[in-house]
Amino acid sequence: MAFFALTVLERSVMLLVLVAGGFLCAKVGIGDERMTKKMSDLLLLVITPALLLTSFMGGYDPETARKLLRALEYSAASFAVLFAVTYLFIPRVRNGRSIVERLSLIYSNCGFFGIPLVYGLFGDEGVMYMSVYIAMFNLLFWTHGISSMPSGNAPRKPFFRNLLSPAILSIAAGLVIYFARIRVPELIQEPFRYVADCNTPAAMLIAGATLSRSNFASCLKNGRIYAVSSVRLLLMPALVALVLRLLGAEHILAMVALIASACPSAVSVTALSSSTGNDTEYASQLFSFTTLISALTIPVISLFAGAIGL
Repeated sequence: MAFFALTVLERSVMLLVLVAGGFLCAKVGIGDERMTKKMSDLLLLVITPALLLTSFMGGYDPETARKLLRALEYSAASFAVLFAVTYLFIPRVRNGRSIVERLSLIYSNCGFFGIPLVYGLFGDEGVMYMSVYIAMFNLLFWTHGISSMPSGNAPRKPFFRNLLSPAILSIAAGLVIYFARIRVPELIQEPFRYVADCNTPAAMLIAGATLSRSNFASCLKNGRIYAVSSVRLLLMPALVALVLRLLGAEHILAMVALIASACPSAVSVTALSSSTGNDTEYASQLFSFTTLISALTIPVISLFAGAIGL
């Protein structure tokens, strides 16, 4: 398991190198905030859906189908732990900052950060299992997350429109292709793979550009950020690992759910804070700080998982 943790560390460092590239590009003026927004739209609307859909095109296998159902169980167990710890850590909401902390604790950057890491470790099979976690993430974020964040006068989309995202639609289409045992011609699969291969560099470059607009000096001076980040990146994943061990989760399924839970705080919380007029700067600081140190904490959590026999 030490070898696996080392592999996780290597993948995490590789991702951080790409993040640094995006950071430097933004700092020297190659792409402004508007361009980053357009790149994010391209990633969320085209590239990531292509990767999710491609992961289901490998052909039906009864054992993998069984594992998909198990992945649903383990994703639900992981979120149960995240919710329980969050509401113990922040029992009462005093202001908009408390809401930002709650959502930053519960919801991880499993799409931007988790998918590239899982894809590098486990390939298409890992992305298939991660898609189950992402589907649950979307369901919870667009129900619990949206209802938790004070919206002021900002209009909200109807619930069903929030769920009809390209990622959810691609997962639904992929499940149909997989369980209906539809053979997708190589002539169609290959272009999808070309697009899907852009997911990791695009996601990390966008993350780096987003980090370039954060106030790191304020992050380092705020002791609360250290506390929230420790809970988000160490305590919560460790408890998730223990629960998965008690459930007897198989290695690849356990590690996919664990990595998804151990990812930095979701950039979606920053976007939601901005659109609803809440503490966007604080949300951005939590996203930035957890993103930077997650390259060290995720391998630590992997070592812990190995130590308990996960």
